[in-house]
Amino acid sequence: MIFFDYIVYTLIGSMAFLKCFAISMTIIQTYCAVGIFALSFFLISLNFKLVNRSQISIAILIYAFSLSLSITPSLYITTFNDYINALLFPSIFLSSYIFFNKHSNAYILLKYIGIVAIILAYFNLIRLSTEINLIANRPMQSNAGNTLVALLPFVFLWNNKLIRYGLLIIVFCGCIISLKRSGFVIFLCVLLFYFTYRKYNGTSFKLLKYAIIISLIGLLILPNIEITQPLLERLENIGEDGGSGRNHLAEMGLEVLSRNGLPEWVLGNGYRGFADKILLIYDRNFTCAHNDYIEILCDCGIIAFISFIAFLIKMYNYSKLIYRRRSQFAIPYTCCIVVFIGATLFVCSFVHFWYYLPMYCLFGATQALTENEDYYETT
Repeated sequence: MIFFDYIVYTLIGSMAFLKCFAISMTIIQTYCAVGIFALSFFLISLNFKLVNRSQISIAILIYAFSLSLSITPSLYITTFNDYINALLFPSIFLSSYIFFNKHSNAYILLKYIGIVAIILAYFNLIRLSTEINLIANRPMQSNAGNTLVALLPFVFLWNNKLIRYGLLIIVFCGCIISLKRSGFVIFLCVLLFYFTYRKYNGTSFKLLKYAIIISLIGLLILPNIEITQPLLERLENIGEDGGSGRNHLAEMGLEVLSRNGLPEWVLGNGYRGFADKILLIYDRNFTCAHNDYIEILCDCGIIAFISFIAFLIKMYNYSKLIYRRRSQFAIPYTCCIVVFIGATLFVCSFVHFWYYLPMYCLFGATQALTENEDYYETT
């Protein structure tokens, strides 16, 4: 039975990574999505008694989201693949939770999986960046950058400083190459959390030291490196372009919500309802709101929105609990939350989240490992 669990979960994890890396291969992504859902459903069904009651908000959230897909009319024709993609988050989260609940000693594998995944993601980003205008395009480059940033929490599984900071440098370089401003901001937020969490005595001095080091790197070194110029120029223009038009998308999203009736407020406007309404009202094509809170309210309604907020609050409160316990998994777990929340603000990582799937493996794993943990750091 142990061998069977390992085989099933290995296939789930492998397909989660493959779906992210096979950016330009739709057919592979589709097969991976179906495989992830089928194997996860099988694993969860066999071990449902291991699912902690604290995970119930995930089920409520996905139920509300799936309800909006199946009931609410939408101009967009919802496909089988759309339904499967909508269920990937809880599938991966819960299957990871169950596997590491049963096999907590397997956590060492996460460390090495993280190294391999970050290196592969980095070279995948390099490949797509050099093939732009050939077989790749700018969105593919950006999505590859998102995947690399989503792997950032794996870095903090390592206590070895050489490995940890080496992986941080790889992710940092990936942020620069991808030209993804939101990824760069999320990267800085994770660093800020990390340095704050690791503080002991002499807090003010250490935080000041790190702030000075980071400032020197940012102000003295980066502007003089040619490869950083495109990203710095995009950061300078963030006020002029409104975050690539995200401020205008938010305004249009609020306009869509203001026109909703009671049924739309409760159940939403259906899958990709935001894009449908924007097309009708403004005659403009957008794939999503690039903000999960607006997207969920538009597409899924207030039930899913409340469930989503409840899920975030639950995860935040749990991170505070394991922080007080000095859990050895507190940093990677909370980094998952930092990356996830940052992405919900800029990327729409929950509704259109396929490039964050590997992080959800770690998210569910650390949730289980911290609940069953016998050892907590005391330093």
